[in-house]
Amino acid sequence: MFADVEFLETDEEIAGRLIRMIEWNISKLEKNVRVRVEDRWVTLTGHVGCHEDSEQAGQFAKIVKGCAGFTNHLVVAAAEKESPLQRVA
Repeated sequence: MFADVEFLETDEEIAGRLIRMIEWNISKLEKNVRVRVEDRWVTLTGHVGCHEDSEQAGQFAKIVKGCAGFTNHLVVAAAEKESPLQRVA
């Protein structure tokens, strides 16, 4: 009768739990990542520093209690690189 009790989390609780998991575990996370939850469905948007951060955030969304599914729209931000040719004067 109460088999789905674990899924009685509110969207706000799911979002808060996921944000804490991401902040705690991805140390170099860009600050413009957004977590939206609608009807227990998580959508991640914003920018991360590398592909691994995007994948890890998606993994957290898969395991957060109460989450029915997720969409990962995180974009890897291109790091500015120095030109290999530099003028020395």
